[in-house]
Amino acid sequence: MTGEIVDIYSDTQTCVYVKHGVGKKDQYKYERCPGGFGTYVTGGAYESYVYVKVRVDERKTVFEEDIREQILALNNRTKISERLVAQIKQKNIGKRIDLESCNGELKINLEQLDLIV
Repeated sequence: MTGEIVDIYSDTQTCVYVKHGVGKKDQYKYERCPGGFGTYVTGGAYESYVYVKVRVDERKTVFEEDIREQILALNNRTKISERLVAQIKQKNIGKRIDLESCNGELKINLEQLDLIV
């Protein structure tokens, strides 16, 4: 099965943890947290992704796969920058690749991509 790389882009997902219904007698415990009147932001999480979007010829569909960890490992980095994503996108957009199908799920053999900048 073959496909064509149509896009490579980064995306982020932010999650905020909120505690609400804090009684008057316990509000002093949340003095350092943003908020008030019994509702406080107690933390959060931030995740980033780098997706490669592939158009599959035989199925006439598009699928995406996260390649962030592979990019970090191959380039010996700890963070993804927009510049890095742009360079990888420039090297790979329009490239035709072979796809692997395992139990009906498509996978990209990442050795076909030029991920080193």
